[in-house]
Amino acid sequence: MLEARSQLLRGAVAEPLCALCLAAGINTCVTRTVLATPIVLTTLSGRVDCFPVVLAASITALFCTGDAAIIKAARPRRP
Repeated sequence: MLEARSQLLRGAVAEPLCALCLAAGINTCVTRTVLATPIVLTTLSGRVDCFPVVLAASITALFCTGDAAIIKAARPRRP
């Protein structure tokens, strides 16, 4: 059944785009750099056209982690 689900998405979403979004999500959760992460990843990969999607993944990752601190030594952000 899992194979049937994976076949459903194959071809609908580009695998490099999924990898960029996953990398942006993980990096944003750890470093809390929402805008810089997609800029760096899309520039290094040469896929600047994917910037809006990677930015959305980065914002979603920040929203999902909330106030959880992955790096304990990091200072909290002040508004």
